[in-house]
Amino acid sequence: SQLAAWLGQELGLPYLHAAYMLLYRNGGLVREVMEDLEVPNNTYAEAWFPPGQNGDLYKISMWFEFENYNFGAFSAVSATIEPFRSQNAYKLARYRWIFKRRPLDGYASNYTNLFDLVTVANDTTTNYVTRFDNLAQTEQWMRVYGYDRMMGNWDSWSFSVGQNMYAYKQPGERWVLMPWDIDFTFGLGEGPGGSLWGGQDPVINRMYDEPAFRRALWRTYQDAINGPYQAPRYQPQIDIRRRVLLQNNITGLSEPSSITTYIEQRRGFLQSQLTASDAAAFAITSNNGNNFASPTPTTLISGNAPFAIATIQVNGTPYPVTWTGPTTWSIAVPLTTVTNVLTFIGRDRLGRLLPAATDTTTRIYRG
Repeated sequence: SQLAAWLGQELGLPYLHAAYMLLYRNGGLVREVMEDLEVPNNTYAEAWFPPGQNGDLYKISMWFEFENYNFGAFSAVSATIEPFRSQNAYKLARYRWIFKRRPLDGYASNYTNLFDLVTVANDTTTNYVTRFDNLAQTEQWMRVYGYDRMMGNWDSWSFSVGQNMYAYKQPGERWVLMPWDIDFTFGLGEGPGGSLWGGQDPVINRMYDEPAFRRALWRTYQDAINGPYQAPRYQPQIDIRRRVLLQNNITGLSEPSSITTYIEQRRGFLQSQLTASDAAAFAITSNNGNNFASPTPTTLISGNAPFAIATIQVNGTPYPVTWTGPTTWSIAVPLTTVTNVLTFIGRDRLGRLLPAATDTTTRIYRG
């Protein structure tokens, strides 16, 4: 879990602080080594997202239904943000077991914020992407999902099992996610050639299939490939933790070479998928990139964009982008003069100008 926490830190995500410890009970050592691990709560959430006021925190978990007398077989229901209704209202009883509210307002049954999220996440109109992005930090959501995927941690919401995550909504702010209970990683979970998206929640699967959100997921993988999944970055993190345990006379340690093997193979797989899927360059494709005359005062410009590009500016002004495919876009631009020189610039998720992410076209409009 400490290596997973380090990876989360490198990706700019909330991570749990942890420390190795020796636990004694009645003078005897309980286990040779244990871990003192931080657990998410409202204080934890506010520390990670300080700009807002006290927020609405939910633990995303499975609903376990046991047989009578709490003995024998049981069923497990994964968390999902599907719309469950009864008499035209959301069914509170269906959600409170899988989205366990951690209230600060004294009302454990106040699910207003969550029901707003369910409504927007199931929007079937053309406003789906805009509404979802206005209510949730979708780039951050995809980053959390990609984080679990790159480690093979199937025991998480939107992967194989719908649990082990927290959702947080502050007044005036957008929903964010916080991963936790990260156990099946770096070879203990899904293998290095495992899936990059798709899982148990059909609503989140729809997010994965939406080009605007899929691009954010690809950016997460790209950042890992170029950053913490490079051996000079991750290997010292593995080595120092092993060294600390050995220096404290912890015995029975296995060689961590399997972790290195997993990361190398996973990085190679991610790179191969990225290379096969990404656009080669940022370019305008309308009229094959050539100038032309527009019969209308608004022109639709289309093009290609590598995954690293998160926003596009036209003559220095950010414009709403419709991502028509994982690497294709279109922007409606008003024409204000007869000769309109339009320069398109691509920026990454942090607003930085990317190399060669510039293209220009001229549109003539004579009215």
